[in-house]
Parts: sequence; C-alpha cells; structure tokens
Amino acid sequence: MNINRNNYETFLVEKLEGLLSTEQNAEVDLFLHNNPDIMQEWEAFTHTVLVPDETIRYEHKAQLKQKEIRVVPIYRTLTYVVSIAASLLLLFFVAQKFLFNSEINKTQPIAAISNSSAGVVQSVNSNTSS
Repeated sequence: MNINRNNYETFLVEKLEGLLSTEQNAEVDLFLHNNPDIMQEWEAFTHTVLVPDETIRYEHKAQLKQKEIRVVPIYRTLTYVVSIAASLLLLFFVAQKFLFNSEINKTQPIAAISNSSAGVVQSVNSNTSS
C-alpha cells in the first residue's frame, strides 16, 4: 500500500506503535521528508507517547483489590418472598374462615328424612316423632 495524503495518518500511527516493516518505515520517512507540513504533524504525534515512571511505587497495593462479594440472584430472593407472602395469606384466610367465623361454630339442627313413604321429617335435636 502506498502512502499518500489520504492515508498518511494510519501510517504515522503504525510507525509510532512500531507496527511497520523496515520497507514501510523507509516509505514513511521519505514521505515525511517530501512533505514538511506533515513532518510537523509527525512531531506532534511523537509527543503523545507516554513513558511510565518506574520509580513511583504504591505501597498499599493489596488494598486496591476488591474483596469477593457473594451475589444472590434477585429471582431467587423474589421467589422466597413471594412464597412466604402467599403462605401467610393462605394461613390468614383459612384461620379467618374456620376459627373466627361464628356461624360455623354454632350447631345447627340436622334434618333427617325418615319414613319417606309418609314424608315425615324429624329433627335430630327435637325428640318429637311422627
């Protein structure tokens, strides 16, 4: 690929990162020599490289690591909460129906049909017979 004014930025970045072969490096150098305005841009590119300062050391490096956190999925927690709520509601309605309903606790007379041919109804609570 030949270097020109439409693609020179790519070549400059690749040269700066050391990705070009020796032939491509020579082409870029020749292109920069023939185009002094782009040579100024190349000089600006070379100032963008950062060199780490190896003398700076952080003494508390172990404190930078995060401790392992146990994550509980929300669907599991939600399932437990909904199950407990449904159980409590069921218990409440059953208790209200059977324990607190005064009509169920009253004994009501049970009618039994005897002498079906005569059509006489006897009450269990009453001692009258027909």
